[in-house]
Amino acid sequence: MGKRVRIGLLIGGISALLVLLFWWGDLFDRLRLQLNDVYFLDAPVTDQVMLIAIDDDSLDAYGRTPVEWSRGVFADLVDILGAAQARVVAFDILFAQSTPADAEFAAAMRTARTGEGRTRFIMPLVGVEQIEASVPGSLRFAEVLRPTETLAAEVDYFGFVNAAADVDETVRRQPSHIYAGAENGYSFGLTAFLAYLRIPAAAFGQVVTLQGQTLTIANEHAIPVDARGFWRQNFFTPSNSADRGIRTVSFHEVIDGTVDPAIFADKVVMVGLMNSVNAPDERPTPLSVSLAGVEIHAHAVETLIQGIPLYEQSTASKALTIVAFSLLAGIIYAHLRWYLMLLVMVKLLVVWLVFAFVTFLTSHWLLNLYDPIVAIILPVLGSIGWQITTEINRRRSAEHWLAIIQRQKELLETVIGGSPTGIAVLDRYGSLNSANHAFDTTFDLTKAQRTDKHFSQVLQAVEVETEAAQKLASGLRGTTPFHFEFKHKGKTLMVDAAILPSDERWVVVFHDVSDLAELSEIKTHMIRMLSHDLKNPLATVIGFSELLINPVSGEPLRETQKRFVENIRRSAGSMLMIINETLSMEQLRSGRMRKKPVELAEVIQQVVKTQQIEIEQHRHNVQVMLEPELPPILGDTFQISQALTNLVSNAVKYTPDGGKIQVRLTRDGACAQVEIEDNGYGMSEAAQTNLFKEFFRADATAHIRGTGLGLSLVKAITEAHGGQVKVVSTEGQGSVFTLILPLAVEGVNA
Repeated sequence: MGKRVRIGLLIGGISALLVLLFWWGDLFDRLRLQLNDVYFLDAPVTDQVMLIAIDDDSLDAYGRTPVEWSRGVFADLVDILGAAQARVVAFDILFAQSTPADAEFAAAMRTARTGEGRTRFIMPLVGVEQIEASVPGSLRFAEVLRPTETLAAEVDYFGFVNAAADVDETVRRQPSHIYAGAENGYSFGLTAFLAYLRIPAAAFGQVVTLQGQTLTIANEHAIPVDARGFWRQNFFTPSNSADRGIRTVSFHEVIDGTVDPAIFADKVVMVGLMNSVNAPDERPTPLSVSLAGVEIHAHAVETLIQGIPLYEQSTASKALTIVAFSLLAGIIYAHLRWYLMLLVMVKLLVVWLVFAFVTFLTSHWLLNLYDPIVAIILPVLGSIGWQITTEINRRRSAEHWLAIIQRQKELLETVIGGSPTGIAVLDRYGSLNSANHAFDTTFDLTKAQRTDKHFSQVLQAVEVETEAAQKLASGLRGTTPFHFEFKHKGKTLMVDAAILPSDERWVVVFHDVSDLAELSEIKTHMIRMLSHDLKNPLATVIGFSELLINPVSGEPLRETQKRFVENIRRSAGSMLMIINETLSMEQLRSGRMRKKPVELAEVIQQVVKTQQIEIEQHRHNVQVMLEPELPPILGDTFQISQALTNLVSNAVKYTPDGGKIQVRLTRDGACAQVEIEDNGYGMSEAAQTNLFKEFFRADATAHIRGTGLGLSLVKAITEAHGGQVKVVSTEGQGSVFTLILPLAVEGVNA
């Protein structure tokens, strides 16, 4: 899992936790409820519900409040509605006080109920002092207010008009089943719908059933309810909207006959106080306008007639939505810059709102808008904060490292600038980028003479010898470090050059080794002089020693004398060997070598032949295996012979008597490979590490005479010929020395 994904999950998780805490703690609950009100737009109605408004004109005509009106006025209204064959007449007016005209009102209802329209009448009940309900899915009140007995006797149904407001005092829900004192029944809107279905009041208990959180009517109409029995009603176009909302007429106009009674035929007619400055029960609704109680009930009935009560998300669904949006947003934002985050955030919000509205319109689900919106927005703040923090830390780190680099650069410039060795830096094209003061001093240059110049031009300007300039140019065209020595105006300069892989620049260092070169020449001269002066006396000592040991005439030496003279001869021979090897090492260091084609097979045979006496003395079995028609190598015959002699001589000396020695010559691609294998003393891994150092002797063979220069000479000769030497040895089992030398044949594939 990538770092950004982990950061996104962390930010999303923290955002989800915060949003869940806000939601679970009912923080911002008003905003949450009001945001969901955007679902409610203008929507058509069925024309099955009508409102008769007790408005200002009606109050002016009949009295300040409907309670003060003569019940005869309501009897006249009932006569008109009964004659028009209204299906249901629901009064949202509590006729709690008896009047002399109650009998007239009751008689009118009786006539309408028994007429052809069989009009059903509903009057309100009002629960007083809500208490804790003992029955799930219901409300309970301590007592109830009800109509007078005279009117109640002629009423078909009673419905509770108690409203249920949310924390912002807005009415969005309706109760279902209610207990109040000795009474129990259903809400006013639900009762009106049951009357609309022509279900007798006595059958309510059998027809209306509660299973879980679903209230079912006549096995057909399902209404989702919460734990207390509240259900979410829908809201349509406000009643006062022309030609769109629930049709509303004035009470006064109906009584005066200015309204055609035919409009009430087979309708649910709801009568109540509305469109009046004196309306006491107007409540805020999701329609952004306040509605009178009777209007709210009318919208509830319309909801049930259309069969579109609203479904709300479950607690688990809300929590899952919050977590999913938080984590998804967190992961997406973690991969974006801040301006792209804002763009993606807007897109996610649009997608969520479109999905929520389509779901509402098609399935009547009220998805929680507020918390998912916060879950989409909050990770933006967290991601931007993380990016700002990361950027600040990155810049601080960059500034810190920049300061360190600057100090190191200043230190490096100081060291290079003060270095007594000339240093030049070239770019990949060979132009001289920079050089120190010692470089200018070495070649007697000024800064202006080398600025913006190619290195070859600088070398030409300071009159570097052609051969040295060509070597430099050839080395700079490659990619491997190189070094060599050359003369320049009486100075001996050593060049060391290395490439910087990061930017393909070359660093070329010029050491003035004139003093060392002079000392080297003096040392070489002394070595040659001493070697010459020592070799002649040693040759005399060796010659007379051999003559004494094997006299041509005269009396032979006694055994004791012979042993002494033999020690003299052997010691003199060792000194001569040291002198010869020292001269050979010096010759290699000086670079003097006469190269010509060398037949390795012939050299090997000659070397083995010269060692034949020693081989026979030790009774060794020596096998020589030579690959036929092997091309020659290019080298110095004497030095190659000397290297092979040292290896074969070592194999003879360091193998116990009666040992087995193999000398093999084979071809390995473009190289010749010489292997000298013995089953002698062998050596430890620690000894192999130092084996080719000058004067090194392995502990296991310290008792055998040797100078410690032989293998270092072998290594020097091999490398001088462009080859390499290897050794594989096991203590007590033997050793294999391998010389690898390039063949003097071009175009051979390795």
